[in-house]
Amino acid sequence: MERDSTIAILTRLDTVNDRVTDLSTKMGNAEEQRVRLERVETKLNEIGDDIEHIKNGPIYNLDRFITKKVAQTTGGLSFFVFLAYVIFKNILNI
Repeated sequence: MERDSTIAILTRLDTVNDRVTDLSTKMGNAEEQRVRLERVETKLNEIGDDIEHIKNGPIYNLDRFITKKVAQTTGGLSFFVFLAYVIFKNILNI
């Protein structure tokens, strides 16, 4: 009975060991993964710096200014069109 339990436990340990070996083989070298992750982080930092540089540049500021002016102009025109509609509607209903 004890022998069967021992064999079952050893078999289970071998199975777990095989799975761990498979995982470590698939994951590769930990140092290699760390280096790759650091390269990705470096690239992300470079991209972030580039985005900040673009946002602080004259073209982006000009684009924001134009967008703001267009929004103000169309908003103002929409208000006057709506106001004219309300006035004419009230005049025609009288």
